[in-house]
Amino acid sequence: MKSTKHDYIICICLKKFDPNKHRYLIASTYNGALKYELNDDSCQRYPLSDFTQAKERTTWFEPSKIWTNCGDKVLDVDVMSTLVDEYITPRQYADLVYDGMGAALVFNYKRLTKEIFDEQKLNLDWDFIDSFHFPAPFEEQQYLGDNDIIYRYSWDGKVKKDIIGPYVVKDIYLKHFGL
Repeated sequence: MKSTKHDYIICICLKKFDPNKHRYLIASTYNGALKYELNDDSCQRYPLSDFTQAKERTTWFEPSKIWTNCGDKVLDVDVMSTLVDEYITPRQYADLVYDGMGAALVFNYKRLTKEIFDEQKLNLDWDFIDSFHFPAPFEEQQYLGDNDIIYRYSWDGKVKKDIIGPYVVKDIYLKHFGL
């Protein structure tokens, strides 16, 4: 994915799997096989019941085609899993992110296969991944919004008023949960 013309934006969105909400998915080798032959439209969505082993599966992948936005190439993938919650371990998190990235790349590049990524996954340093503090102390956590300001504008866009900020996610979290 090298390009002198474009930068790449990769977005992996982790979501708690909800079978009532996530009822239709794109066919992906990372979601298992369909119960019937796939048609030519790779972006068609299929009901969960059309996938083999759908009842046992707790993790699903929703890759999208690479698209261009303001000159950047954007690669999106949603990862829906029952593991996504405040108790997810570093190993589980790394596993979901790795497979999500694999699902997105296999979906977009026909010469890549799930088997290639599964083979390379064996080379991950799980001891290093498991060495991360869990949960991480707030002092080690950093968020994109830290030290930002949230503004509110008047309807005509002429009057700007600070609502909150600069803020630190840790402070808001501790205030909200009373810790």
